[in-house]
Amino acid sequence: MPGTNSENTSYRRMKIFFEEFFGIQIDKANMDEVSFPTFEEALGVIELAIKREEGFRGWGSKSQNSDMKLQRYRQSMIFLIATVLERTLRDKAIHHGKLVQRLKRERTLNKSAFVRGQSLF
Repeated sequence: MPGTNSENTSYRRMKIFFEEFFGIQIDKANMDEVSFPTFEEALGVIELAIKREEGFRGWGSKSQNSDMKLQRYRQSMIFLIATVLERTLRDKAIHHGKLVQRLKRERTLNKSAFVRGQSLF
């Protein structure tokens, strides 16, 4: 279970997202038996709605509130992708260290920003 406030918020948001969009109830499901959508499918649904300025059934008419909700789902999905990649590649990834060393040599590290996935599950 997540620990920080932002992790708890993202966790709750993703639970709601998977239930609203795909009918998956995270707390009630046997996770080994659940067939989750791919990241491309899940993020694609959100991106299309944002691009088309559409809402979803049960959200009422298109409004600023539904757009913000979609943006938050999008952000949480991107952090979930980053978390899965970080966990999967934790002991295999070598490129990040090489990049940091190169940026140090070039004296541009202080002008760089990195996104680190947060643990959601």
